[in-house]
Amino acid sequence: MASLSAGTLTWHYKTLCEGKDTLIAFHGIGQNPEDWSVLLPFLTGQYTVLAFHLPHHGPCLWDEFQLTPTDFDAFTNAVRPLLHGKVSIMGHSIGARLALSLFLQPGSPYQQLILTAPDGIRDSLIYRFATRSSLGRSLMKGVTRHPNWIMAMASLLRKAGVIPSGLFRFIEGQYNTIEKAERIRRTWFALSWPSFTPERMNQAISEGKEVLAYFGKHDKVIRPGIGKKLAKQCPVKMAMLDKGHNLLHGDRLGLMLQQDLKQVNG
Repeated sequence: MASLSAGTLTWHYKTLCEGKDTLIAFHGIGQNPEDWSVLLPFLTGQYTVLAFHLPHHGPCLWDEFQLTPTDFDAFTNAVRPLLHGKVSIMGHSIGARLALSLFLQPGSPYQQLILTAPDGIRDSLIYRFATRSSLGRSLMKGVTRHPNWIMAMASLLRKAGVIPSGLFRFIEGQYNTIEKAERIRRTWFALSWPSFTPERMNQAISEGKEVLAYFGKHDKVIRPGIGKKLAKQCPVKMAMLDKGHNLLHGDRLGLMLQQDLKQVNG
């Protein structure tokens, strides 16, 4: 595990493979850099993959605060010496929120953005309330001390047909301990800076940058309709996989990504 000092923060990452180009990757909540290993057979030789821990994951245990454009610029300036060839940035689930923020910063060196089951394209009302209002943050802090309350409410909503079983299982896996619930709360707030707009994405694409986005047809966390709307708003290369939220399972994403990268990279 290597570290990278960026402003007041220290990031931690692993180099998973070597290649002529560079790919920076951010995993989802509750995951770690090794979760990208499923893609390595399709990336080795082409990319040096620098897989970073999300805030509040692994050794990346910071104080509670929100990342801002100043922090995004500090990260990019710190990582520049590690970059070579064509530089891409990739994010899965909430890790895509961080990838979006870095990619969309003015003057960023990232020439290609790869999104898998991406959070950050559209914020839910619950997310905005829980991260961008003092009342919401206070309530979230209280609730995460009692994750059994969250599970009881989710169970009632599932029985009432308000939330599907797939989303319930996702909540169950993420909120079954106080430690997990607290990690989600802190990560949500750390990555809550609203970076994405269709206008900013279209501006980046007009500058010659590329965006590849992958969604799951059966995803109950990041609904496939978000991907369809994104494709209407922005000229991204979008694909819908016959999967749920965890696109990093099996080789279907790797095969499709390998094919798409050959097309766009020549």
